[in-house]
Amino acid sequence: MVSFFLLSSLFAGVVGSYIMGGTIQLLGRLGGGKDIDMVKAIGSLFTGNKETATLTGILIHLAAGAGFGLIYGLVFTSIGITQFPGILLIGLGCGLLHGIGMSYVLMLFIADKHPIEEYRSVTLMIGAAHLVGHVVFGGVVGLIGGLVSSMA
Repeated sequence: MVSFFLLSSLFAGVVGSYIMGGTIQLLGRLGGGKDIDMVKAIGSLFTGNKETATLTGILIHLAAGAGFGLIYGLVFTSIGITQFPGILLIGLGCGLLHGIGMSYVLMLFIADKHPIEEYRSVTLMIGAAHLVGHVVFGGVVGLIGGLVSSMA
């Protein structure tokens, strides 16, 4: 059961990263700011240009999502919370901590070193969108984890 739960956490992380990306883009548009294309920003950090960044960004983001999904799954199982509502709440909390850390890293370390000028300026709105996106990621991983546990 634990191995199936952890395997499903990989899947949950991929789904969560996809929904997180959409959430961040939506928040950017609603906030009146520029379109926040996290996938292209991640990809161009590695490729050095926007034209070849999309596929690279998608692969990196989904792989990171799977990895973090597994980490969240390990947290859930290690503290013994794999059922609703606890797993959802722990997922949201992990997402909040994850989002605070990633927003901090993004705003203070990554933006200044990005090879594309457009991605060097990070506003508070972009940081907040990433924070909320990571909370959504944690919620999705917790939701899927809870659904998997309830089916077992």
